[in-house]
Amino acid sequence: MNPVKKLAGQTAVYGMSSVVARILNYFLVPLYTRVFSTGEYGVVTELYAYVAILMVILTYGLETGYFRFAREHEDENSVFSTAFISLFTSSIIFILFVVLFRKEIAGLLGPDHKTGFIVMLGCILVVDTLLAIPYSRLRFLGKSVKFAVFKTINISINIALNLFFLLLVPFLEERFPGNLLSGIFPPKFGIGYIFLSNLIASCFNLLLFLPAIVSNQIQFSLNLFKRMMAYSLPLLIAGLGGIINETIDRVILKYRLVAEAAPLEQLGIYGANIKIAVFMTLFVQMYRYAAEPFFFQQHKEDKEKFLSTYASVNRYFIYSGLFVFTVIVLFLDVFQYFIGAEFREGLGIVPIVLFSNLLLGVFFNLSFWYKFHDKTRCGAYITLTGVVITIAINYFFIPVYGYFASAWAHIVCNFSMVLISFYFSRKFLPADFKILRMLLLLMLSFFILFAKNQISTVNIFFDYILRFGLLSIFVLVVFWMEKVRLKRIVELMNFTK
Repeated sequence: MNPVKKLAGQTAVYGMSSVVARILNYFLVPLYTRVFSTGEYGVVTELYAYVAILMVILTYGLETGYFRFAREHEDENSVFSTAFISLFTSSIIFILFVVLFRKEIAGLLGPDHKTGFIVMLGCILVVDTLLAIPYSRLRFLGKSVKFAVFKTINISINIALNLFFLLLVPFLEERFPGNLLSGIFPPKFGIGYIFLSNLIASCFNLLLFLPAIVSNQIQFSLNLFKRMMAYSLPLLIAGLGGIINETIDRVILKYRLVAEAAPLEQLGIYGANIKIAVFMTLFVQMYRYAAEPFFFQQHKEDKEKFLSTYASVNRYFIYSGLFVFTVIVLFLDVFQYFIGAEFREGLGIVPIVLFSNLLLGVFFNLSFWYKFHDKTRCGAYITLTGVVITIAINYFFIPVYGYFASAWAHIVCNFSMVLISFYFSRKFLPADFKILRMLLLLMLSFFILFAKNQISTVNIFFDYILRFGLLSIFVLVVFWMEKVRLKRIVELMNFTK
């Protein structure tokens, strides 16, 4: 099978779980931004920023380490067991720490953070950490359909519970005051139901994997563990730097805005508008799920063939990402209804966040040079450079420009990492990316958005026709640049053959 076609097929299947299920999950954002105030949603945004950072720490690079050693080790089960036992042990230590010091942690975060929230989030982190290697194993074995089904079940349960706690129970309380359900699940628990729903869904997901985990022969290889840690720990630094680049703004915002600016409310607005960029986030995510095991396997093939495939995939990724970017910005007046009315004052950051997410995907594509050549320390250095840039911009400019400074920090950080990684990848993976084509398409995308803002019509019908016309120009130029024929497109879309 054509390798690009194979990757497209795997990406499509992972996309079924990431796009269909995660879109359903992100549709909880309209619910949250209509049920909770900007301040309450600010607390949710802040706490999940900490969760994202801690998740990287608790998995300490073993997901990629598993791919690396499962590919070469003669006993894949030994690699799986060693990684899983390691994460299980460290997770138990972590949750004991959280439970013992829950009051102190809540006190550090502020009066809006209850100890119950802290414990629930700690449990969510432990369960999701234990799920990391089983999910990685499904990806390694190419079981993308099972991966998609499990992900979909997890998110469906989370959605159902959110609807139950935040809509059904309050509705019953309004119609039938003092009913049994309202007594068990009092509405005053508020945003706590978001965390409770997440925890229950994650626990159920772990139960789905339990038979496969228990059926494995439990074995822990100390020698293999040392080798995996030597490879993975630099990835922890790189991964931690990456997640700090993505989330630290949501932490700094609260402390760099003056009290008169209502920091938690501003954080809630910022967090809600970031969610509008979900389609770019999901596109990058589903691609990453498929690309990492795909490239590790393809790298064993002929070098020239691999470099050709690698370059093609990078181009198609950027073309697709720019298409998503152009669609959302062209029709931002439609996508704005994704969040509640009081959150829409922050819509100006959406194009910035979209493009920064695309740059992050490009950096991921350019990161394989250090993964293939066991130079993971280099990845850590590049990402730490991004961390310094992110923290500096947020620290110095948030008091002046608010959350717009945070949005632009993502652009500067990700673009810097792309440039550095591109420079070194030319030495280790000298693929012909056709840079001029991608730059021309980037300029076309910006020109289309500029033209849309300059040309306005009285009739909304003609206005949308104009927008679709501009989008069509973008697509036709891509086909012309790549000399893609319609017949070839149909062949690539037919993933089952």
